[in-house]
Amino acid sequence: MSVPKVYARLIVLAAVWSVGCTSSEERGTRPPNWRPVTMAHGIAIDAQIEETSLDCGDEGTRQLAPRSGVQLITFSTPYDCSACTPHLAALDSLKKQGMLPEGDAMVLWAPGENLDHEVGMVRGKTHRTVCVDQKGMMWDRHDLQHTPVTVLLVDGRVVYMNDRLLDSESQRAAFLQDLMQYSGTGPHRSD
Repeated sequence: MSVPKVYARLIVLAAVWSVGCTSSEERGTRPPNWRPVTMAHGIAIDAQIEETSLDCGDEGTRQLAPRSGVQLITFSTPYDCSACTPHLAALDSLKKQGMLPEGDAMVLWAPGENLDHEVGMVRGKTHRTVCVDQKGMMWDRHDLQHTPVTVLLVDGRVVYMNDRLLDSESQRAAFLQDLMQYSGTGPHRSD
């Protein structure tokens, strides 16, 4: 499926999703003072991410941050705080509904040699592709901190970041709207 078709499907799904709802929360009205990022993560908007090949379990080795195209990546660790799990759960739910861009992935920093159990637990809890950065290459290169954080890459460049809990319909709708806008499928919104 091509990138434009994926986002066309997202637009249709978002429209269908909002038509049958009645409250402003359910219709996807932006939460008051919506800001997709609540803290610094080291990586920044406009950062160019180097293409990196990582082990993605059953999918084998996968190229992340390709020089062309759109990719959604969530950086996480097996030890992210329990308060952060709503972000990951919401993304998994959106993946199950077919609302995330094709080729999305979770990049898990799992240093050490005996983390098969922890990595397996993460893979068992999500429908998303989980790639393991055991050596921390992406973390070191881009000074990643305070995960999880989800980034939208266009041609390998960070155009959008989100670390919100995404625990309400309005936050998820705002997230999907932002994905469309920042991926080039809708008007660019400046914050």
